[in-house]
Order: sequence, then structure tokens, then C-alpha cells
Amino acid sequence: MTFYIPKNKNLYLFGSGIVAKKTLEKYKNLNLSGIYDNSPNLWGDKYLNFKIYDPKKIDLNNDFIIITSTSFSIIKEQLKKKKLKENKHFVISPLLEDLSKVEELE
Repeated sequence: MTFYIPKNKNLYLFGSGIVAKKTLEKYKNLNLSGIYDNSPNLWGDKYLNFKIYDPKKIDLNNDFIIITSTSFSIIKEQLKKKKLKENKHFVISPLLEDLSKVEELE
């Protein structure tokens, strides 16, 4: 699966675990600005040479996010509460697509 990333946006991952690593390995040409994560103990650290930020710093007008966490449904709702729209402001990593479909069935 491919996904559209707007050219005029700063690209971030949301989630700094194995899914982030695998997403970056599969999509090597991603021009990433950093990673958002809900874990305060990670803010300011780096993962795979990308700085980790507090999600409160998400910029509705300038950021596009790829969710790279198995907690994607919680993060998706968190982003929607910030008025971000799926496919316009964020997508779920294609590596989580099958898991997402299973969750929709439940």
C-alpha cells in the first residue's frame, strides 16, 4: 500500500517503537522532521536519530503524521480531538493495515 504525503507539510511519525523502525526501513525516502510520542520520559531524546517531541507541539497547519504505534486507535482519537482529520493530517502506517482491519471488525 502507498499513501499520500503532502509536499508542503513537515512529516512526523507518532510512536517511537518497532513499527516506526520498520516503517522507516520500508519507506526509505521519507523526509522526516521528527517523532511524536505520548511518553513524557522520551521527549527530547532521539530514536533512530530523530528527536522525540510532546504531541502537544503538533502544528495543525504544518504537520503531517504517520501513526506508527500498535495503539493507533487511541492515537487516532487523540489526533481527532485536536481537529486533525485522517488522510488530510495523518495516516496509519501501512504496516499496521491488517491490524487496523481486524480492529474494525471487532
